[in-house]
Amino acid sequence: MKRERKIVPLPTLESKTLKVSAIIVVIAAIIVIVVVGIGDYNLAKVERDYEASRHPVLEERLPVKEQMRRYIDALEVPEEDEIEETETEEAVEPYYNPTEEERKWAYLMAKAEAGTEDSFGMTLETNVAINRAIETGDSLIDVYTANGQYSSIHNGLPHLRIVHEDGSIEWILVTEDMITDEIREAVDKAFEKDYTEEMLKEEAISGGLDSSYYQGGALYFYNPYAISVEREKERAGIKVAFQHGNHRFYRNCR
Repeated sequence: MKRERKIVPLPTLESKTLKVSAIIVVIAAIIVIVVVGIGDYNLAKVERDYEASRHPVLEERLPVKEQMRRYIDALEVPEEDEIEETETEEAVEPYYNPTEEERKWAYLMAKAEAGTEDSFGMTLETNVAINRAIETGDSLIDVYTANGQYSSIHNGLPHLRIVHEDGSIEWILVTEDMITDEIREAVDKAFEKDYTEEMLKEEAISGGLDSSYYQGGALYFYNPYAISVEREKERAGIKVAFQHGNHRFYRNCR
């Protein structure tokens, strides 16, 4: 007896396309859940959208919702406290960490020494005091009160030194109520960065000199319009200096 051969029709291009579309829908749904958030996405809506689309009945596959549920259950969702925080840029260390007393003195001295300068002039002059503190290992207050270093120090405290036309000198104590926001900002800026080093190095390079010699920035400043001829001669050997406002800044007299 001749057995009849059963002919199984090959899948058409259309049925293949529909199956591919169905798989794409499932994958897309899973991706959306992962990206948007497992707890926030409406699974029922995904299933309705899938059921409403044209697709073949794939009896050999689990329902879409069950497939997605099994996939979700298999995911390990970390607790909030287990999620690694986004790395942030390393905080830049300030140039100098003053004590509260040093910061207060720096404000008072900026008023006493550079009260007639612009804010950057106050920053530069504070930089000089900081550089000397770093160079010597002394505190900022020791630098300010060192014997014969700052003309604004009178009886051990910051004063405004007023020279009258008749040559007499009046000393006015600098108090906290004289300190403006501009002075505070200028001084705080000096604690963050030394601007004198960069400026001295630029001057050295322009003069064909070794800029590395000026590592550490300026250690001194003076007013060239208010010193004696003798003092001016003492500074004749200064090779590198820069001027801002009424003051010239340098590292030493060579």
